[in-house]
Amino acid sequence: MTDQEMSYRETVSEVSNRVRAGADVEQVIRFMRDSGLDVMDSIMALKDAKVLSGHDAKLAVFQSPIWADTIGSYDEFHNALISEIDRES
Repeated sequence: MTDQEMSYRETVSEVSNRVRAGADVEQVIRFMRDSGLDVMDSIMALKDAKVLSGHDAKLAVFQSPIWADTIGSYDEFHNALISEIDRES
């Protein structure tokens, strides 16, 4: 197990603990970003901590003002990926 995996697992555990203690989704998204998780890991952490479904976690992270400064690049990547898949079909 690498340090990064341990850190991710610890972060997921802390997300779960914070939600049980009454933290809202925005508070845990802030915690995850401050802890060094990126957008995709934040989505997975919300799902792995059983806070939200995968779909709802993606919506929460993508709509959060906490990640507003980086979401554009993910949208561009996603759109380019979909275009390439459509072109190959």
